[in-house]
Amino acid sequence: LDPDWTRNTLEEMLRGAEVHDADVTGGSASLSRSKVTIANSSGVVYEQERTSAGCSLECINEQSTGFEFDVSPFVGIDPCRTGEQAAFFAEHGVDGEEIETGDYDLVLSPVALSQFLGHVLEPALSGRNVHAGRSWLAGKVGEECIGENLSISDDPSRRGLSSTRFDAEGVPARRIVFFENGVLQGYAYDLRTAYRYGQESTGSAVRSGPGGAPAIGVHTLVIDGARDTVDDEPAVYVHDIVGAHTANPLTGDFSVELSNPSWVEDGAFTLPVRSAMLAGNVFELLGAVAAIGKEERLVGGAVLPAVRLNKQHIIGK
Repeated sequence: LDPDWTRNTLEEMLRGAEVHDADVTGGSASLSRSKVTIANSSGVVYEQERTSAGCSLECINEQSTGFEFDVSPFVGIDPCRTGEQAAFFAEHGVDGEEIETGDYDLVLSPVALSQFLGHVLEPALSGRNVHAGRSWLAGKVGEECIGENLSISDDPSRRGLSSTRFDAEGVPARRIVFFENGVLQGYAYDLRTAYRYGQESTGSAVRSGPGGAPAIGVHTLVIDGARDTVDDEPAVYVHDIVGAHTANPLTGDFSVELSNPSWVEDGAFTLPVRSAMLAGNVFELLGAVAAIGKEERLVGGAVLPAVRLNKQHIIGK
């Protein structure tokens, strides 16, 4: 762990931010290394080391703010681009135009998409929630629940912050396909829930920290499907959302504020959009995916592309 790395990372972010007219209000850089050991009286002993690097920057221009971050299990982050993007969103959002309430094509960034998946889809895939009647996906195995152009899996072997060979209970972790071409294949189980309902553990136990109790979760959520450009045709680009935690985890209904929205066309940002909200249903949203972006980004416990959605309801003026 090199202190010079942290200083150089912060300097690189500031250098990147100088490209645009924005003031830096805060930022961070981190480099960590950890070691996890799991052992029990049955002779299971599991040990794994992890590393992570990350940086983030916040900027402002008048009343317009911008935020960007980058994380990696290694030192492969780009602080200069992180700073440039944060400053860009702050500068670009100045003098945004109001948008009429209506249905519009959207492009969700990987960051915005991760909010919907983390707060609604992942809990809905928990075997515990399914058997307790707290999941919209209960009893729907074998049914088409999302767009047929989407396949979603948990792949702990993929490069990510939570990549692992074993779960938090010492069960070997493996790739689990939740949806294949839109059709629900199954749910996630830890040992306790699997035993209670006559299932097998899927190696999906996670812990919030060294002293945390095991709970059902995902290691590295991945979206597969045919890749295409998502921002050639006019659409409203959403960099992030605010309020995803208020979504109804049982029904999937949500109403969120759009963060740094902007019109995009021909792969470029055009007119910024003043504050607006998006309302709908997460499962219907995943059924409206028209295109999956070619590039992926590591966001928390997921490796995600941007997606283009047909006709989503935006609440504006």
